[in-house]
Amino acid sequence: MRRLLCSILAIALLSSVAFTSPATIYDKLGVSRPSVAVITSIPQPYQSKDIRQFIIEKMEQKLTPDKYKQYIGDVVATQAREYAERHRVISLSQFNKDFLVGFGREYRYDYVVYLAFEPATSNVGGGGLSVSVKQEMLLRGRVVDVANDKSLYDLDIIEKGGSSSVPALFGGAPSWEKARKEAIGKALDEFNSRVDIPLVVPKPAE
Repeated sequence: MRRLLCSILAIALLSSVAFTSPATIYDKLGVSRPSVAVITSIPQPYQSKDIRQFIIEKMEQKLTPDKYKQYIGDVVATQAREYAERHRVISLSQFNKDFLVGFGREYRYDYVVYLAFEPATSNVGGGGLSVSVKQEMLLRGRVVDVANDKSLYDLDIIEKGGSSSVPALFGGAPSWEKARKEAIGKALDEFNSRVDIPLVVPKPAE
């Protein structure tokens, strides 16, 4: 009977751990981690649910929960939109250091990452029976230290993606979305390789 009770308790304990997110575990352990908000922007004709999720997953891989309190997705997007509306910001060019620091202060984030994607060049080509499309995407990436009113990174990165098909043999056409996704993925990989957000909660310089 005692063995059965111990087994039940062990299963219950494992179940509670299995269904607890890593972030929650670190919070319960009292691990100090800086909070990082990620704001993303991509023109409507060039975005999709798949691409938005792809960007979120890429940044979650960068901002692992053992190191950062990460805030990525709909909640941050809504906060950024409401903050922009209150401050009458209508252009992405106004998402500068002062805007991002003000946003971070209002919502109590330690660091704010801003990722703005824009289409650059695109072209259609082919040879023989194949047809291909290529898309360049520009990533303007910024990171600010909110407590110190400081810009840590301000990067412009251009990467290219492509897609091809052989309509005469297999039907279908090359995918512009696949080309955009590849370009976005390459740009994010380059951004993440060059950016190193501090692992400590920043304090204002004296």
